[in-house]
Amino acid sequence: MKDGYNHSNQNQSGRVLIVGVMGNLVLALLKVGVGLLGYSKLILMDGLFSFANAVVLLLAWNGDKLERKPEDGHYPYGYGKFVFLTMAVSGLVVLIVAIYMFFYGLVSMTWLELHHSYTVAMMVSLISVAGNEALYHYLVGESRIHSLNVLAWNALNNRVNVCVSLLVLVFALLAGMGAPQLERLGVIAVSAVMFFMGLRVIYKAFAGFMDKIPPKKVLSRIKTHAARVKGVEDIQHIKARYVGTLMHLDIGIAVKESLTIQDADVIAREVERSLLGCFADIREVNVVLS
Repeated sequence: MKDGYNHSNQNQSGRVLIVGVMGNLVLALLKVGVGLLGYSKLILMDGLFSFANAVVLLLAWNGDKLERKPEDGHYPYGYGKFVFLTMAVSGLVVLIVAIYMFFYGLVSMTWLELHHSYTVAMMVSLISVAGNEALYHYLVGESRIHSLNVLAWNALNNRVNVCVSLLVLVFALLAGMGAPQLERLGVIAVSAVMFFMGLRVIYKAFAGFMDKIPPKKVLSRIKTHAARVKGVEDIQHIKARYVGTLMHLDIGIAVKESLTIQDADVIAREVERSLLGCFADIREVNVVLS
């Protein structure tokens, strides 16, 4: 028997990603505003980084919603790989912002009049570190609760932003101690971090286009959970593969030979219902009776 993806928490990612987008936008506006006031080009660059994170989260949100659409005649396995297409676009956005930061931060932003007062810049950097770390833990925690890989992937962007803000803090501190020329070096360093981050996202996106099997520990958990369903005598086989970030599962179960077809069908449906309810990243379950 076969059934499609149907989870009560399929809309949870929307609420969580809104929090992530708004959090990154608030940090971006704070840092860009302080940067444009002339306190530090580094803060301005850091603000663009947070803005890029917000854009990446929005793209991931749309990809996640498309991935969870029901399959149709044209796409019998659903839209699972669309999320990796959005990841590739996200990586490209980060690369563009990194190149923008490098050239415009060193060349075209010479018009920005600096106050050479880095106290505010350092305070904003500390706020950015705390804010991004909080967003990281929030997104990672929600990804574990709802089994949403897209949240964990995007949480890493905030962890990278923590490192970028710490980098900005160090360079702002050194510039405030009498070496303002180090700001240019800081801009180069932040741009480089973003550039390699964009390449990493694009690499993961292309790797995701290839179907893969779940880890053995995940298959073991599925087998244990299915075996606990009342009426299941044994698990004959388990075959699974990810299409996108969601899993398509074939599982063979053994029931008592004395059972009627109707009773065996009830057990199979209970296995299917139980697995779909327990594992949020399972899109489809095909239960084979033996």
